[in-house]
Amino acid sequence: MNESTEATKHTTGSAIISSKSNKNKKNMKSPSPMNSYSKLLKRYGADSGSSSLTRTSCSWGYLTPQDEIVQEDDDVIIEEITETTSTVSNAADETDLIQFQSIIFKSVPEGENEDKINQYYDESVNSENESAPSIKVIENVLVPRIEVNNSKTKLDGECVTIYDDLLDSGISVKKNNKKKLQAKLDCVDSHSKKLANELELEVNTKEKSTKRNKKAANTKINPGVKEDEVGMCNDLKAIANDHTLVNKKSTVQKSISSAKKQRDVGLTREEKSSSCEKHEESPRKPQSDADSAKKKRTPGKRRDRERNLYEPYWSHKDVMDGLKRGQLIQGPLRINPKHYQDSYIPSKNETQDIYISGMRNRNRSLNGDIVSVVINPKEEWKVMDDDFKNELDKVPLDFQQLALSPHGTKDNKGDIVKNDGTTPQKNENKGNDKAYLSLGDYLKMRVKSTSSFPMMVEKFPEKYLQKTGKVVCIVEKKHSRACTGYIRKMADGNQDRVLFSPIDPRLPRLTVPMKDCPKGFAERPEDYETTLFIARISAWSETSKFASGTLARSLGKAGQIEPETEGILIENGVDYSEFPLEALACLPQTPWSIPQVEYGKRKDFDFRKECLFTIDPATARDLDDAVHCNSLGGGVYEIGVHIADVSFFLEAKTPLDIMAGNRATSVYLVQKVIPMLPRLLCEQLCSLNPDKDRLSFSVVWHINQHGDILEEKFGRSIIRSCVKLSYQHAQGFIEQPTRQWTNEELPPISEGFSIEDIKSRVLILDKIAKNLRKKRFDNGALRLDQVKLQYSLDPESGLPNGYSVYQQKDSNKLIEEFMLLANMAVAHKIYKTFPAIAVLRRHPSPQKKMVDDLVELCNNMGLPIDASNSGTLQRSLVALCSGDDYESKAKMQILTVLCSKPMQTARYFCTGCLDDEAEFHHYALNVPLYTHFTSPIRRYADVMVHRLLAAALGYNEPPVGSSIDFQHRSSNCNDKKNASKIVQELSSDMFFAIFVKECGPLEEHGMVMGVMDHSFDVLILKLGVVKRIYTDKLPLASSLFTKNHKKPELALSWAITDMHHTEVVQTITIFTPVNCVLKAEDKALKWSATIRHPNDQPNFATVNKEVEE
Repeated sequence: MNESTEATKHTTGSAIISSKSNKNKKNMKSPSPMNSYSKLLKRYGADSGSSSLTRTSCSWGYLTPQDEIVQEDDDVIIEEITETTSTVSNAADETDLIQFQSIIFKSVPEGENEDKINQYYDESVNSENESAPSIKVIENVLVPRIEVNNSKTKLDGECVTIYDDLLDSGISVKKNNKKKLQAKLDCVDSHSKKLANELELEVNTKEKSTKRNKKAANTKINPGVKEDEVGMCNDLKAIANDHTLVNKKSTVQKSISSAKKQRDVGLTREEKSSSCEKHEESPRKPQSDADSAKKKRTPGKRRDRERNLYEPYWSHKDVMDGLKRGQLIQGPLRINPKHYQDSYIPSKNETQDIYISGMRNRNRSLNGDIVSVVINPKEEWKVMDDDFKNELDKVPLDFQQLALSPHGTKDNKGDIVKNDGTTPQKNENKGNDKAYLSLGDYLKMRVKSTSSFPMMVEKFPEKYLQKTGKVVCIVEKKHSRACTGYIRKMADGNQDRVLFSPIDPRLPRLTVPMKDCPKGFAERPEDYETTLFIARISAWSETSKFASGTLARSLGKAGQIEPETEGILIENGVDYSEFPLEALACLPQTPWSIPQVEYGKRKDFDFRKECLFTIDPATARDLDDAVHCNSLGGGVYEIGVHIADVSFFLEAKTPLDIMAGNRATSVYLVQKVIPMLPRLLCEQLCSLNPDKDRLSFSVVWHINQHGDILEEKFGRSIIRSCVKLSYQHAQGFIEQPTRQWTNEELPPISEGFSIEDIKSRVLILDKIAKNLRKKRFDNGALRLDQVKLQYSLDPESGLPNGYSVYQQKDSNKLIEEFMLLANMAVAHKIYKTFPAIAVLRRHPSPQKKMVDDLVELCNNMGLPIDASNSGTLQRSLVALCSGDDYESKAKMQILTVLCSKPMQTARYFCTGCLDDEAEFHHYALNVPLYTHFTSPIRRYADVMVHRLLAAALGYNEPPVGSSIDFQHRSSNCNDKKNASKIVQELSSDMFFAIFVKECGPLEEHGMVMGVMDHSFDVLILKLGVVKRIYTDKLPLASSLFTKNHKKPELALSWAITDMHHTEVVQTITIFTPVNCVLKAEDKALKWSATIRHPNDQPNFATVNKEVEE
C-alpha cells in the first residue's frame, strides 16, 4: 500500500492536511477553534496567556541522544519562540499547547499507544469532563515512559512530578517562581488519581504586543510517519492556523517535523539538516556567511548533550529514590572476557542476570564495579529466540507463528534448523549500541499491524525474555583502574598524548600524556612495541570514547615472567609491597616466647602432651592447623582441631591490623606467595611448627566412630606438634596400613611418640572422616572438583619444565572434613552469641534459568539430571559417571565444568545486614550456618571470626563496630578473595602458555563441552584447560550449525588434501572426543589449539588402552 498521502494544497501559508488522517476523524465533532483551543489548553495544564513551552529535548521516546540535528536547532527555536511571545498575544498560548502535545506524543516510541493518544486527544476536544482526558494522557502515556526512562522524574508511587521533565523540555521559567511552579506541577494524587485542573506556567516573557499576524504554513510530512501520527500533527497545526499562530507556527512545525524525521535512520546528519531547512515556512532574509557566523552561539548544555557518547550519571539523591521505588537494581558488574560488549549484573529476585549490551549502556563502568542499573522497557528486552522456538507447544497460539518466521523453519521432527547454518543476524545499531535481538525488533519483523504491537509486547511471555538495562551510576569503583598494555602514537598525529591499549579487552583504550612516556618514544615508537607499561585511568568524560589516564611506569618486555606477573598484580589491585616500618613495629621482639600469664589462662586447654601433628602440602611453610586424636573407650574418641591464634599477635586497629585487613588474603602464584602477614608471623610465631610451643584456638569433640558428636567445647589453647606430616605421608598410612615404616621415610617425630602412634591416629581420623563425609553427602552436599595443574620450575631460569595434576586423595579429605566440622561449629557459636555482628559465609543457590538450561541440555544429550537441589545434583552426577573407564571420567569432567557455570560465588557477610535467615544458607555444603575459622594466617575473615569467638568465650570484650562496619570489612574480604582467585588463574595460564612455548607443540586428548555457530570449546582432559577452536582455522570445505532443541551440532566438512583423499563430514556436539594440537603463537603468552582430521582421531577404546598402559 502506498504510504504517501494525498494533500490538498491551499494558498501560501495553509497547512497540508492528510486525507488519511481526515478519514480517521470522520466521526469527530467540529468544535469551534477557540473552544477547542481553550479546552485543550486547560486539559494539558496550561493557563492561557502565560506560558512558553519549547520542543522537548528529553532522551526518551523518539528523541534519543542521537537526534543531533533536532537538538542542534533547539537553541535557535527557543530564541525565536521567546522573541515571538513579546509581539504576539495568544501565540505563546498556542505554542504551549502544540509543544505540550508534542512532548506527550514524542515520549512514546514508534507504534506504542499511538491510537490511545489520538483517542485521548479527541476526548480532550469533545468531552465535557474537564479532567479525565488529561489524566489519561498523563497516567497512561507520559508517566509509564517517565517511570522507566527519565532519571530526573520523582516517582514514589504516590505522586509523579513532571516539573523537571518539562523544564528539560525547554520551559522558560523565572528562577523565583520555580517553587510555586513545582508545587502546582506535583500532579498525580495517590488517592484520587486526579490531575490538578490548573497548572500555572510562570514564564519570563517580554511585554505582549496586541498586533497579530496571520500567515499560512506549508509543512511537508516525512513519508515514513504513520497515518495516525500525520493526523495528530495536522490536528495540532489546524488549531494553530485557526488561532493565527504567526511566525511562531512555522518554527513549531519545523520542530515537530524535524523530530519525526529522526526515525528515518537512512538520513545522514547533513540530509537531516537540509530537510529541516526545507520545512521553514516563513520567508527569511538571505544571510551572508558573515551573518551566519554572527548567529553561531557558544554551545550550551543542549549542544554538549548532543555530543555525549555516554549519559550523565544520576545524582546520589536520584539513585536513592530510584532504589526505594524499585526503579533501579544495584549490584557488581560482570563483563564477559570473551565478548566485552556483553555485561551483566545479578538480580536478586530474578531467575537470570540483567543483561547490559555494549559500552554505551555500560556507561564507563568497569568489571567488578558496584553499579546502579535502570531496567529498559519490555520492548528492549532480549529475546531468547531458541527457548521460544523449542517450546512452541507451551507458547500461546498468538505467538506460535512468530517463532517460525522469518529466521527459522520447522522440520518433520519438530526441530528448529537455521536456514543458512548461522544464528540470526544481530541488530547492530551503533547509534543505539544494541547488538542483540530485542523484543521490539523481533515483533517488528513479524507483526504487520501497528495497532496490535503494544498488545503483543504486553502479552509476550517473559519466560522467553532476558531483562536488559543500562548503568546510570557507579556506586563504588571496585576495579583498581590500573591496566597493563602497550603504547603507540595517536592516529590523528596528536603530539601531546599517546594511545594506551590494555591487554584486557574489558578495559577501555585511554590516552596518556606524551610527557609520561620514556625518552625517545616520540622519535622511535617502534622501539617500545613489545614493552609492557602500567597505566591508571584517571577520568572518562561523557563526550570521549577514550578514557584519560597517566602512564605509571614500564614493566619490561612482554612475555617474561616477572613483568607479566607484576602487571597481573597491579591490574587486580593486589598489594605486593613490603610491609612498612610502622606495621613491622607492631610485631613482637625476637627472640619471642609465650608469656607465662598465657600458660595460666590456657591451662584447661593445654595439649602439649597429646599426640598432636600437622598434615599439609610438602612445601607448606605457614602451618595454621593441627589435629589430635585420643581414644576414650567404648568406641568414643576425643578429636581436636587446633588453629593458630593469630588474633593474639594481631591487635585490632593497629597499623599492621589495618594493612592485613586491606590485603585480606594471601595470594598464591605459581612461583611465589604474596603473604597477608609479615613472614615473622606466618612462618614462625604463628605457624604450628613441630617441637615448638604455640598459641592456638581449639575446637574439641567427643565423637564416636560413626561420626556422631557427643560433646563439643571451644577454648584458647597451647599445643606442641610432634611431627610435620605431608599429605603423601598420611596417604601412605591410609593406603598401606600394615606396612612397617622406617624413621628415614618420615620427618622427625618428637615428644617420645612412635611411628605407630602417628599411623594409628591417622587411620582412626580417616575412618571417622569418611563417615562424616558420607553423612554430609547423604544430607545433600555437592562437590564439583575441577582439574588443577601444578608446575615444576627450573631452579635457575624459573621457567616451567614439567607439570602434574593436583589430585585430592583420602589424606586431603581427612583434613578437609575436620576443618569443615570446626567451621560449622564456630559459626553456630558466634551467631548464637552475637546475632547482629557474626561474620559468616553463605553460598546462594545457582541461577534458575541457567540450571534449567543445563538440565534440558543434559536430558537432550541422553544424560538426565535432577538439579532441584544440591543433593539431587550430586547424586545425578555420581550415577551418570560412576565408571572408572576413561569415557566416564571424561564425561564427569565435562559435566562438572558445565554444572559450575550456573553457580554463584560464596561470600562473607554480617548477619545483622540480612533480614532473612534463609539467606544464610550455604548451597554447596547444604548447611544453615557456615564460616571460616581455620586459616587466619592467610585469611583476614578468619581473624575477625577468632575475635568474635574469643569474645563469645569471655576472653575479651566484644569487637567494636556496627553491623555496617562488619559488613564493610566482609565485603572487602570478598573483593580481595575474588581478586586473588583471578590472579592465581592468570598466573597459572601464564605458566601454561610458557610451557607450551618451551615444550610444545603438544598433542592431547580433549572432549567438546560447548558448540557455537562458528566455533566450539574443547576441554583438554589431562590439563583441565578449556580452549575455543574456530572453524576458520581448520582445513574445512564448509561447516553447518544446527540446533536440535538444546542440543547444538556443528557439521564439519573436511576438505580433500594430499593426506586425505575424500571429503569427510564430522559432527561436533557436546561429549565428542577429539585429538587436539596445542602450539604457541608469535604474540607473547598466546597459544592456540586445533583438532586432528577425524580419520586421525582416536576412539575411546584406544584412549582407554593408552591410559591403562
